[in-house]
Amino acid sequence: MITTILGASILAMVISGLLFVFACAYEAITDNSCNTFEIVCALIWFVAMLNCAVCRLAFLDTLDAEKLASVKERRAELVERCPVTVGECELKWLDYHADSLHFEYMVQRHKYE
Repeated sequence: MITTILGASILAMVISGLLFVFACAYEAITDNSCNTFEIVCALIWFVAMLNCAVCRLAFLDTLDAEKLASVKERRAELVERCPVTVGECELKWLDYHADSLHFEYMVQRHKYE
């Protein structure tokens, strides 16, 4: 859930930032004033940036736990698809195992800090 909100905020930041740049370029080329549109784009960008910061800071443990769950899920799918005794698949399995151990460590570390 938090990942979805964070992604939507990042998308809103990118779109409003691009619209702001295009509005400034249009204003510079045509000498037409679009101040209200630029202000709205800047406000949307600022609110989205603030939302990204709040989501990232307030829900850091949740984001780490979601990432850990996705790594474990990908590892389980990989183990189901290919045997771990085959060279390339074994290396991929070891990479996923190392990632899941790292993220498990990060989640536990954030719990006690």
